[in-house]
Amino acid sequence: MHGKANQSRLFFSQNIADLSNINPLSDRPEGKPLRKTEQKSLHTRELSLPGLLMMTAPGACALVLVTCLVLVGVSACEAPAEITTAAITDLQGSFERGVLVVEADDGTQLEFDIYLAVTFEQKQRGLMFVRNLPERTGMLFIYDEDGIRSMWMKNTYISLDLVFIRSDGTVASVIRDAQPLSLQSLSSAEPVRFVLELNAGVSRRYGIGRGSSISWGRASDRL
Repeated sequence: MHGKANQSRLFFSQNIADLSNINPLSDRPEGKPLRKTEQKSLHTRELSLPGLLMMTAPGACALVLVTCLVLVGVSACEAPAEITTAAITDLQGSFERGVLVVEADDGTQLEFDIYLAVTFEQKQRGLMFVRNLPERTGMLFIYDEDGIRSMWMKNTYISLDLVFIRSDGTVASVIRDAQPLSLQSLSSAEPVRFVLELNAGVSRRYGIGRGSSISWGRASDRL
């Protein structure tokens, strides 16, 4: 891409230099008056050259952008995407799988398939860009020590329930129906060791609340 950009700048500079050498009166006999049609043409040319050379900074930027689009194509001028959607939605290859059992408020036991977010990179990624999540699937964020945990919904396209879990597996608090794409900080009410993200509405439907407890294990442990 650098090679294309350098060629574009050279081409643009050469064309500006060529324009600066234009003399609209060079091909007229000395002293001969201009006809109206020629005056109009000259007026247009006079406006064009000073407009290019004396335009304001925003106008100059616009001209450079147009030149870039024409000469090297739109893709070479656009800022690169932060991360591709195709890569981010492939949770299977990026997260270890686990099995989580919830004992709900009424004593009912429920089993969920979960993705385990253990490393810093996995926690930063979370469920960003995921468009669909099965009813009984979620993500468990695992921390080395207790602390106030804050989450947000940046680049998250599905509404979620956030279940904050103490180190002994009991549920400390639940935030339901977190709004997709929101940058609002969603924090635990007290220090916790785990955060479980589920589809919005799941915690209410299955009675997961402050009276619930949770245990989990890696899927590989069952093999």
